[in-house]
Amino acid sequence: MDMMDRISAYRELIRKNIDYENYPPIYNKQEVDELIELIVETLMLPDAGTIRIGGKERPVPIVKSMFLKLDKDHICYILKCLHNTEKKKE
Repeated sequence: MDMMDRISAYRELIRKNIDYENYPPIYNKQEVDELIELIVETLMLPDAGTIRIGGKERPVPIVKSMFLKLDKDHICYILKCLHNTEKKKE
């Protein structure tokens, strides 16, 4: 499987995991797509090394595992938090 095939496979897997086709209309699909792309980029990283999350270094394989477990509720929560943060800045 080449890199583009892996990217497509991950993208489809994430969409399936988060029930992409059935998102409530209050959520902007473009924002969901951007989160999906960030997740896919992370899944494409080599397993060596770490990623800093919340100020703590975590091994890449653990982060990948956590990202593969995300579902619709997780993504909706993230989007809600992002929108609340944006409103507080205004």
